[in-house]
Parts: sequence; C-alpha cells; structure tokens
Amino acid sequence: PAPALHPAHRADRLMDLIRQDCDRVRSKLHAISKEQEGPLRRLTSHFVSIAMPQGPELEGPALMANSVMAGLVHGTVVMMALTSFAIIIFGQSKHMELQEALSLGISQQMLSAGLLSAFLAFKGFVPFTIGIPTGTAAVLVADVVRAVVDGVHDSPKKVPTALLAIAMTTLISASMFALISTTKTATYALQLPYPVLCGFLGGTGVLLMRSAFSILVGTQLTSVFLPADWSRAQQLDPTLAAAQAVLGVLVAALFQQGIPCFTAKVKSSRARICVLPCCFLAPLVVFFLVVLVGEFDLGASGSLRTSQPPWFNPITEWTWAPKDLFASIYDVQHWDLDAVLSVGAVLRMSVAAVLCVIAATINMAGIEANTHQDKACDLDAEFMVLGWVNLVVGILGGHPGFHSAPSTLLLKRDGGTTRLAPCTAACLWLAAFISSVPLSAFIPCFFLGGCFLQLGFGFARTFLWDSRKSMDRVSISITWAMVLTAVIADLNTASVIGFVLVALNFLRLSMNASVVRAVERADCRHSPKYRSAEELEVLKMRGHRIMVLYLEGNLFWGTVDEIMAAFMNIIDSTDDDLDIIFVDLRHVNGFWVFVSYG
Repeated sequence: PAPALHPAHRADRLMDLIRQDCDRVRSKLHAISKEQEGPLRRLTSHFVSIAMPQGPELEGPALMANSVMAGLVHGTVVMMALTSFAIIIFGQSKHMELQEALSLGISQQMLSAGLLSAFLAFKGFVPFTIGIPTGTAAVLVADVVRAVVDGVHDSPKKVPTALLAIAMTTLISASMFALISTTKTATYALQLPYPVLCGFLGGTGVLLMRSAFSILVGTQLTSVFLPADWSRAQQLDPTLAAAQAVLGVLVAALFQQGIPCFTAKVKSSRARICVLPCCFLAPLVVFFLVVLVGEFDLGASGSLRTSQPPWFNPITEWTWAPKDLFASIYDVQHWDLDAVLSVGAVLRMSVAAVLCVIAATINMAGIEANTHQDKACDLDAEFMVLGWVNLVVGILGGHPGFHSAPSTLLLKRDGGTTRLAPCTAACLWLAAFISSVPLSAFIPCFFLGGCFLQLGFGFARTFLWDSRKSMDRVSISITWAMVLTAVIADLNTASVIGFVLVALNFLRLSMNASVVRAVERADCRHSPKYRSAEELEVLKMRGHRIMVLYLEGNLFWGTVDEIMAAFMNIIDSTDDDLDIIFVDLRHVNGFWVFVSYG
C-alpha cells in the first residue's frame, strides 16, 4: 500500500485534481461553444487565426516602442498592397488614360487608408484595427470603373469620371453602413448563406490570382487565363515572362509558408517582429543587389522598364499628388454624368456597396473571434463608425474601405496592441500621399505580382478547398458556379446567381421535407390538462370525432398541397362526421400568408 500523505499534501493533491477537472470541463465547453457558432464566425476564425506562439506581454515604453515598430513594418507591407490595388483599377484598365493616371490611383489608396485607420483606431471596437481599401473592395470597384468608363467617349473625361464613380461608390457604401446601424439590422448580415460566402470570397481570390499573373507576364488575361491581346503577347520575351512568373510564385510562397514557419521557430517576442520585415525586404534587397552588380539601367529608357515584360513600371513626371487628385475629382466640367448616373452604373455601384458591407461584416467577425476582447463587438455601433469615415473619405474622393482582419491580426501578433500602431501606419500612408513618392516606379513587378498572388491564393485555398468538408455537393456546386461566373462575368453577377441558386435549393429542400409531424385522435391522446372522470368519459365516447393535425417546419406556398392532402386523408379515413380538426403550430418556425389562403 502507498504511504499515507500528510494532510497538507493531501489537500494540495486534491486541489491539483480539481484544477485538472476544471481545465477539462473548460476545454469541453470551449469546444461546444465553437460548434454552436454560426458558420460565418467559424469560417472567419479559421481564415484569420494565427497559429503561432505568443511572447510575454510588454508594458510601458517597451510596449509603445513595439507598437511603433509594428506600425511601421506593417504600414510598409500594406503600402505595397495598396499600390497593387491601384494597379488593378487603373494600371490594368484597357483605357490608356486610366493607365497613365496610375499615380492618382495610388494617391487615392494612400489617402483612403490613412483616414480609415486613423478613424478606426480611436472610434473602433478594437484599438489596433487596421482599416484599408481591401482587395475585395478593389476588385468590386474595378468592375464599376470598367463599366462606367466604357460608356465615356470623350478622352479627357475618362479619368475624372472614373474618380467620380469611385467616390460615389464610397458614399453609397457609407449610406448603407449608416442605414444598417440605424435600423439595428447588422446581425442579419451574419446569416449570409454559407455557399454564397465561399463563392464570393473564393471568386475574389481567383480574380486576384488572375490579376497577379497579368502583372507578372505584362499583359491582360482573359477569363481562362489566356492573353487578351495576342498581338501584344507575341511581343513579349518568353524568357523574361517565365522568369517573372517564377519569381512571383517564389515571393508568394515566401509570404504564404515561409513567414509562418520562421515565426514559429523564433522564441523571443522582440526577435519575432523582425521576421516579417526581413522576409519582406529579402527579395527586394537581392533584386537591387543584382541590379547594381549587373549595372542595369533604372532610368526611364532603361532595359528594366522597356523590356517585355518590364521589370518596373514607367517613370512618370513628378507632380504633387494631392493637388492633382482633388483637381481631377472636382473637375466638374469633365464629369460624364450620363455614364455615371445610368441605370447599369448605379446598379453596379449599389451591388458593390452591398458586397462591401458583407465583406466588412466578415472581417469584423474574424477580428472579434481572434482578439478576445472583454465584451462582445457591437456591430451596429461599428457600422455607424464605418458610415461616418466612409462619408468623409467619399467627399474627399477616396476609395471605400473597412476593417482588414488579416492585417489587424498580424499587427497584433507582432506587438501592435495599442492605438499607436495603426496611427503610425496611418501617418506613414498620409506622408506618402502628401510627399507624392513614386512608389510604383521602383517596386519590381514580380514583387507586386507575388504579393497579389499570395493574397488570392489564401482566399481561394480557405474558401474553396478548406471549406469543402463543411458543405454538401449542392452547396459546393453553388460555390463553384459563383466562381465561374465571377471569372467569366464579374462578382456582381456571381453574387446574384449565388443568391438565386441558394433560394432554389432552399425551396427544393423545403418541398421535399414533410411538414406533417403527426395526426392524433382526442380519445387516443389527451392534453396535459387535468380532467374529471365525467370529462374523460365524454372524450372516450366522442373523442374519435376530434382530430389534431401537428405541423412543423417552414410553411410556405410549396407545402400547401401536402397540408391539403393531410386534411383530405383525415376526412376520408373517418367513418363518422368530424366535429372539429385542431391544427397544432407549436413546432412551426415559419408561416407564409399564402398557406392560409390555400
């Protein structure tokens, strides 16, 4: 037998056992709560969760210094993404006027990101929130600009009209954010159908990947990833195109797999913040070292800019961006109002604004699920904040934006846990806007393409591959139908098709499900009410003339035939005349007025 323990030791042993039981119960409750979360919160939690070790908490000056460093690093990283977003809208347009206005697009992105992040840092739910024009919003706005500018036939009016269309999309988004907040309906956005969510974000990822390969090979690509202009494609150097594509894929692989792998191996919290900037700067440093050693020409007529495909974007004449941007946006005489206010353009802008609201909800749910705040996020209040900041950005001619869950959580992981971090990033972007630094002229095309490729691949892998296990075949088919529609047409059309297919699938499931729960006679099944012996005798004698029809589920117009058939079966199967038929609706969760008419 084991030796007897001292009473104090027995108490310590008992407390250890109690702690183990509490931990076991807590883990089970956490698992149950995760299972009971909605599909949107589960998906966003999986998408943006960072499975990396966390270092010790910092305090005082060390915390502030860490926040400033994280803000500078992530501000520089996001700056590259903002440049890529401008390339999607302006640089990849088929209109030469928009291509030449790429610097205005970059300035617009910097201004919008700086205002969004500064505003959300002080008024948002999470103090270290990064708010920017995301890739999803850039793809949506690019479709709007393409449709509007295609209707403009006067060349000097194309750039002001395009900027006006972007500003109007931002203002419509602001009004929708404010309307949802005022009507307290933000929580309904979390009930977005799962296949539509996956199809929308998966299609966004595929479109971002197509844009990335367009940047890498130096020519526009069609819906099947083939060159749109074969005459231009024949002028490309196959070796250079292949080299840029390979380098872009390597950059995407470094960001997608290298950074998490290296960060997991670094134990020190102070050293971990150096992983991201080192991985970010490594391709650029190596490339410019090769340029210096090889004595390549970086000038406007150098081989790095004139080769096909070019390694750099062309150098444009320096001008002060704020003056040019505002002068172009508020050039009222060159607005083509017929193109902007056409039915098709207004519809596209409205659909893009609705999809921006959905994307904002997804990002907010992801941030809330992974930041572990003391209180739950008030979506209505957060939508009102987005409404005000987008109103200001729209008046200044900016791009619609909202919370960015990946950027925010990466900032938190690297120590940016105070308002100082997003404010530092916002100051960096506003400084780039005011100084008019020609960023696109000195960032290699393969680096921009690689950044876009890893972002699109992350979307596609999460929402098209990882989510397949939680959907049935019909839902997967709806998701891929949306992706194909987005690639062939655009995201707006894909969203409409997705909602229509989900509605048809809902009708199919509802019509195939039985709404008749049971049919009982009053003499066979009694209610829980206490009755006297005389009453029970009456039920025994006449209860067969009282029937109860139990219904369940959602009663809509497609279930009228089944309900009528149940009534007819009750009437036909009874020899005596029925006195009354009770209809029990306790298990019904939806009732359409058409059913009562039927």
